[in-house]
Amino acid sequence: MRAGLGTRRRLDGTRLEGHPDALRLAETAAKIAEDLTDDPFMHDAQIAAAQALGCLGAAEQAVELANSVQHPIGKADQEDRDKALMAAVTGLWAYDPAAATAIVDAMEQRLLTGDGGLDGPVVGFADLLVAVGHQDYERSRRLADAAQRAAERKHRLGSEARDSRYMGARPQDGLVMGLLTAGSDPACAGEWLLRAVDLLESESSRTSWNRGPLAIVCAALGDYKAALGLAFRSDHGRRAEVLTEFAAYVAGVPGTTVFHGNIGSAPELWLIRRFAALVMPAEAAEGRPLEADDGSHTLAPDERRSIAFSLLSQALLADGWHNAVPVLADLAPDVVISIRDVVFQHLGLED
Repeated sequence: MRAGLGTRRRLDGTRLEGHPDALRLAETAAKIAEDLTDDPFMHDAQIAAAQALGCLGAAEQAVELANSVQHPIGKADQEDRDKALMAAVTGLWAYDPAAATAIVDAMEQRLLTGDGGLDGPVVGFADLLVAVGHQDYERSRRLADAAQRAAERKHRLGSEARDSRYMGARPQDGLVMGLLTAGSDPACAGEWLLRAVDLLESESSRTSWNRGPLAIVCAALGDYKAALGLAFRSDHGRRAEVLTEFAAYVAGVPGTTVFHGNIGSAPELWLIRRFAALVMPAEAAEGRPLEADDGSHTLAPDERRSIAFSLLSQALLADGWHNAVPVLADLAPDVVISIRDVVFQHLGLED
């Protein structure tokens, strides 16, 4: 393992916030992840460790680990390495914006030249947009335009082939574009979302798996009734994850920051929720209609918080309940302490 980097500082010279052992723990996690050579979750662990290092400003270590990510079941390594780089970039802006920008620009160039991995250019550009966030408006605007051009090209090729399913179109393309165009062109957004739903219905074996991202999009568009229905119809094994991401979006909190990989959970859900929070944040649309009998109800901040707690209470009762903990930590830290005490008692770790 590489030598420790000591205390990290931001560009303005201030010390890192948080627990003093955070960097040591992140380095330990990285070492453990590197040693999981035969574990099917090895790449997920490596991506999470790279993100932890990025969030602590350890740019060189984060990039080195990201570029060494391996997938144990033969999937294209570059895709997983790109995901690890994006996960690291989200934390690097505060410490090394030059390094973050260089990573984003290199990945953008690969997408523009057609070497963008299995996720395709539309989702790839959305990944980059989430990574850049509000750090660089001009770069974000350029990435949004590139995503729209890529999506339109996909749709045009699919139309010429009379069925977009045979041209590599994916439901998440329509979800991304629906969110991206909802503010400026609702009719266009509706068309994109209808295409996404059509593709979801054509992939019957994956429909329940994809209900989570669609639920987030419905919430972003103000249809909480439809969003709730989709969330509770999600596959039971992923319901806690869907409800948690839904709660984080509604409450306007960061929620889980650890990347969700391809085996243990749904990466599209992780991306779509963050993308929705970026382009159509719930807290910026408090006058957006909420389904009610008289059609006049609006979603106020205290109502958003109440809805979030209701969703989290359901998530805590489902498999994967631990997904709810990071959102609870944002909304009610004392509740997390209580959960910790219960878990520790169950595991015999009270002492």
